[in-house]
Amino acid sequence: RLLDQDFSAGSPFHLASHNGAMTACVEAEEWQVALELFRTLEEEQLPDLWSYSAALTACKRALQWQQSEDLMSRIINQQLEVDLVTYSA
Repeated sequence: RLLDQDFSAGSPFHLASHNGAMTACVEAEEWQVALELFRTLEEEQLPDLWSYSAALTACKRALQWQQSEDLMSRIINQQLEVDLVTYSA
């Protein structure tokens, strides 16, 4: 897998590549893969707001409202500044 080999964990490129892949998975209706990528980011570093937005969109499209609530709680706990894109996800 390219994402496993391409960039070292913690680098901005690593985060950007995962966020891009998550967004592509959401568009391809592969919500489970998008959430798997999100979990990988959580294990390696703190995901950013873009990561959370992509994960929330994946949950929304898959009608996984309980997971959406959990993600919103994590955003609040990490004191990330939520924007309109995140709320609409």
